[in-house]
Amino acid sequence: MKKLLVFLLCIICFVTLSSCSHDTQQGDGELLSIELETPEDIKVEKGTVYKPEGITVKAVFENKVKNVTLQAEFVIPNTNELGKKEVIVNYQSKSASYEIEIVPGVPTITYSLRVQSEPKKTEYFEGEPLDLEGLEIVMLKNEKEPTKIPLEQLDMVISVNGHTATDLSESGNYRISFSMRHLENLYTTYISITVLKNINQTQKDKLMIDEKESKLVYWLNEVFDPSTIVVYITDESGTHQSKIPNDRCKFTLLYHSIVLEDYKFRNEGPYILRVEFENIIGEAEIIVKFRHIEKKLVLDLTDHKVHYTVGETFTSTGLVIWLYEDDVKTRMILPQYCEFTLYKGGFEKPDLILREPGTYSVKVEYKPENISEGYKIAVV
Repeated sequence: MKKLLVFLLCIICFVTLSSCSHDTQQGDGELLSIELETPEDIKVEKGTVYKPEGITVKAVFENKVKNVTLQAEFVIPNTNELGKKEVIVNYQSKSASYEIEIVPGVPTITYSLRVQSEPKKTEYFEGEPLDLEGLEIVMLKNEKEPTKIPLEQLDMVISVNGHTATDLSESGNYRISFSMRHLENLYTTYISITVLKNINQTQKDKLMIDEKESKLVYWLNEVFDPSTIVVYITDESGTHQSKIPNDRCKFTLLYHSIVLEDYKFRNEGPYILRVEFENIIGEAEIIVKFRHIEKKLVLDLTDHKVHYTVGETFTSTGLVIWLYEDDVKTRMILPQYCEFTLYKGGFEKPDLILREPGTYSVKVEYKPENISEGYKIAVV
């Protein structure tokens, strides 16, 4: 029994001494306070992570003062709001604080090289000299404040068909790149031109695109199909015609002199179709139109309840709703994606409870397409 009491007393003493050890270290005495040495006017940019630097934390004990900076805990405030904030410093049971100011950051400046106006000449024949009259290239600061850059200050690289060129001696679609260094960064922009094969002026044959047999009208966002073009080579009088296989022709689409690499019509209006066979070139006009698609709802009431008794609540269960586009069934729409409104005698009912006998009109609305359809139900 005595041994047990001694053991319990030892445990109590140990706990008591441990609780006191937070504010008292051997030989230091009791921790009285902590003191901070900080720089003046600490400013932190908004949104950045503040890391305490140049801060010294000293613990003041009864018998001495110690540097405890590495052992101290810093509670960092939110830096997403401007203004003065308090940083809390904790060491053991003591705390102190100092102030920082959250200030706006230095705005990021971006630069970009852009073509402000295309050159007047974008189509050439083989061997013609490059003419950049009308070309203007500017440096934009933060997507505005354009500064015109003289062409002689830019490095120019000409490429065609996957390789670098020194002149326009080869037919094809050229990419002419312009670049310059500004503040140790390289900025680049480019223009596109087309070089055609030379036409033999003594050539009496000519290339003809059959406008009746070829597809020369498209809807907006359709893709050009070269297989729909019928090409003939004819003599000067046009009396002798020989059909040319499409795979032996080169097709180029131009919209305002810009070559459409992917053949997709993204704008309404006229396009130029250029067909090239050997050294003969023919052209035709393609018209691109906007198509308005007529959309409507078609309701299938086969398994839907259309007869009710007074006091029942209208339900859309069993109703099948189809979306048609230009009289073509495209997909089914679930009733939960539609809005239902009841009418009786021309007046809209406030809810779906059928409180009166008679014939009701049901309006079904599909808001994403802004279309609706109606039908009738009977209530007895």
